[in-house]
Amino acid sequence: MTRLGIFGGTFAPFHRGHRKALEAFLKQARIDRCLVIPSGIPPHKQKTTMFTNAQRLEMTRLACKDLPHTEVCDWELSRREKSYTCNTLKWICETYPDCRPVLYVGSDMFLTLQDWYCPQEIFDRAEIAAFSRTGEDLTELKAHGEWLKQNFNHVDYTVYTEPPFPVSSTEIREKWEKGEDFSHLVPAEVYRYLVDLRPTQLYEQLEARLSPKRLTHVLGVMEEAEELALLHGADTEKARIAGLLHDITKEFTREEHFRLFEQYNYPLDENLKTNKNLWHAHSASLDLPETFGITDPEIISAVRYHTTGKADMTPLEAILFTADAIEPNRGYDDLEFYRQLAREDLYKAAYLITVWTMEDLKRRNLPCHRDMTESYEFLKQRFPHVTIDGEKQRMKHPTKGL
Repeated sequence: MTRLGIFGGTFAPFHRGHRKALEAFLKQARIDRCLVIPSGIPPHKQKTTMFTNAQRLEMTRLACKDLPHTEVCDWELSRREKSYTCNTLKWICETYPDCRPVLYVGSDMFLTLQDWYCPQEIFDRAEIAAFSRTGEDLTELKAHGEWLKQNFNHVDYTVYTEPPFPVSSTEIREKWEKGEDFSHLVPAEVYRYLVDLRPTQLYEQLEARLSPKRLTHVLGVMEEAEELALLHGADTEKARIAGLLHDITKEFTREEHFRLFEQYNYPLDENLKTNKNLWHAHSASLDLPETFGITDPEIISAVRYHTTGKADMTPLEAILFTADAIEPNRGYDDLEFYRQLAREDLYKAAYLITVWTMEDLKRRNLPCHRDMTESYEFLKQRFPHVTIDGEKQRMKHPTKGL
C-alpha cells in the first residue's frame, strides 16, 4: 500500500527548517507520495495577518517544487473553518482510499497529541511519524508513545530524528520587515519571492494617507481579494494591488476629490456630483497612475467600480467589489454566509450584495447610481430565480464606517 505522507503547517513563511524536516520525513519514514498542506485557520495559533493564504500557498509551492513525489495541497485553505487534523485525515482517507496516511509531527506536537481535537480519530486513520529535532528527547518521546498505546486504540507510531536547523518564522518575518538579510533562512525561491513582496514606499504612502481603522479595512480587502482570485483563477497579484489601493482617496476632502476630477476633466453625472460615497472610487482610479505608478487598465477599472459594480464585470472587478463587502473586519450578521458564497459562486455573491445594497439605499432614501442599476440588471439575467429572501441568511445591518 502506498505510504502517503502528510506534512502540514502554517508556513508563514516556508523556511529551511521546514525543508530539512520534510526531506528527513520523506527518507526516514519511507514516504512514497507526500501532501504538503498549509493550514487554513490553525486551532492552536492566532491567524497571521502578515501573509495572506495565497502568499503562504505560493511560497510553499516554490519551496517544494523540486521535491519528487511531493505536491502542495490547498484543501485546508479552501475551507472557512479551523483546520483540525482529524477532519483533514478524514478527507484524505476518502480521497485516497488506497493509501496509508503517515502524519508528520514534531516533538512538542507528539507530546500533546492526546489533547488534540478527536485524537482517537487521528490514530484510527494515520500512522504517526514523531520527529525529534535534537535527539535529546528520544526516551521521552518513546515513553509517551507507549502511554498513548495504553490509553487509546490503534496507536501506530515511530520516533525518528531529523537534522537540527534552528530557525523561526518570527525571526524571518522580523528581518523581512526591517529589510535585513535572511537569505540563509529560507529556500532561494522563497527569498526572491519575499524580497519582491517586501513592504516598500507603497505601504508608507498608505499609512500616511489612511487612518488605522481604514488601513485595517484595506489590508482585509487585499487578503480577501487575493484569496478569491486564487480560488476563481484570476490574477492574484492584480487582486492584491487592487485591494491594497482601492480606498487610497477615501479620506480626501471634497476639494481634493474635485481637484482630481477637474485636473483630468472627468465626466460627472448628477448623482456622482452630489453622492460623496462614490467620489473615492472614481478619484482613486485617477490617482493610481499619478501617485502610485499603477497604469494597468484592469486594476484601474476594478478600483473605479468597486463601490457600485458595473454591467458585465470582469473577474477582477467582481472580486474587488465582493471583497470590499465581505472582508473579515466587516461587522454585519451574515458575514460568513456571504464569504462562503463568494468562494462557491463569485458572481452570485456579487448579485446578492448588489440587491442588498440597493434595498438598503432605498430604505435610507438615498439614490442608486446607474452603474449599480446596470450591474443589477445584468446579473439578474444570470440569476433570474435568485432573490435575497430565497437565501438562508441576509445582510441585516449596513456596513457603517467602512
